[in-house]
Amino acid sequence: MNSIKYHNSYVIIDLLLNHLEKYLDIGDRTNIKTSIMNVIHDSLVFAAPNTGVGSTMLGGITRLLECLKKSFQIASRRSRTPSKDQNEQQFQTAVINVIEDFAEKLPDFQMMEIIKCIVTSLPIYHQSIQEKTKDSSDTNLKFQLLLLKTIQNIILKKRSRQSTLTNSSKVTTTYSSEQSNEITSTLTTFPHQLFDPLIKMMSASESEVRLIVLEILQLLVDRRYYADKLCKIRIPKDISQLGLPTETRKSRLFDIAFMKKFGHQFCSQLYKCILIENNTKKNFYAIYCLMNLVTIEANDQDVLVDVIHFCLEVQSAIIKMMDEDQQKLSKINYHCIHALIAAYFNLISKLYDITSFSRYVDQVIRNRELHAPYLLPPDAFHSISKENLLKHISKKCLFSQEII
Repeated sequence: MNSIKYHNSYVIIDLLLNHLEKYLDIGDRTNIKTSIMNVIHDSLVFAAPNTGVGSTMLGGITRLLECLKKSFQIASRRSRTPSKDQNEQQFQTAVINVIEDFAEKLPDFQMMEIIKCIVTSLPIYHQSIQEKTKDSSDTNLKFQLLLLKTIQNIILKKRSRQSTLTNSSKVTTTYSSEQSNEITSTLTTFPHQLFDPLIKMMSASESEVRLIVLEILQLLVDRRYYADKLCKIRIPKDISQLGLPTETRKSRLFDIAFMKKFGHQFCSQLYKCILIENNTKKNFYAIYCLMNLVTIEANDQDVLVDVIHFCLEVQSAIIKMMDEDQQKLSKINYHCIHALIAAYFNLISKLYDITSFSRYVDQVIRNRELHAPYLLPPDAFHSISKENLLKHISKKCLFSQEII
């Protein structure tokens, strides 16, 4: 490759992709496919720093994703032969490694183009209801999870490299182009072609899909690396233990504009997400973390008010479900949601030093400690005896919209 000029490197990659596609449907040629992929890997990584992502490179990534999809379809049709499955998995891993390593070498705005390309390849956008069978659904779910995990890994690798650069230069990390030091606006970081499908997938029926989507959104929103401090739902006696910012930070106008444009859509999908019956503890933790990150990163009064209203609407919805004896959620999940809201109100009221709000939240938490500890973390997230599962909850243990 060193003898080839950078602007001609895609010609080689195109020839290799043509060669690969000839072997896709040949049953016993998986090892050859994997070997070709290894050469494509070296070629793309070589080309990335200088060619970036043009229409030709995006076309190549799209072709790789089609090869990956076809590999999943081939594997699902074959008999469960361990050796064949293992060979196909090696090929799939090789494809993923190519995409991840290529994307990692790109500036952020071009990396987002690769992620957008992956998102538009998700099977939920390309299969009609008539085509769905159990086997195809299982295959599509595996393919979907792999693509989402790939997006997650791309962002994690990029953040890891940026974090290393930040620690060495002692500057704040932001999403930026490595060709210039200009900060990339949130509207650029989240092109609607990427944001819309991810937000819609927050209410996917599979809990594992929702979890990865929530974690991806956390990575994209979390510019100051606070997610690790917010990954557990708890009510600390002193929030300074979390190491979160207590100073007032000037709001970025493009962050506020972004939330004003997409905030309603975000809250609407998050509302559906939090009320889905098969949520796990990890799902609730991810929802809590994302709510806090959005609030802290926007650092805007209107955004804070919107998320508080969202919490109160969710509380009203689950109270109505219990009063009408609707079995949409397990009672454990009812309690988890109550605990999540309490933890969010506790953190935000103290972080932003809203005295009257903080005092009221403290009062409700004290009432719960005395009369309904299962509505607070950590009790809400553990199995509890049926005699503690009360149908009606005292009003003094709930948050009043009128008071807030």
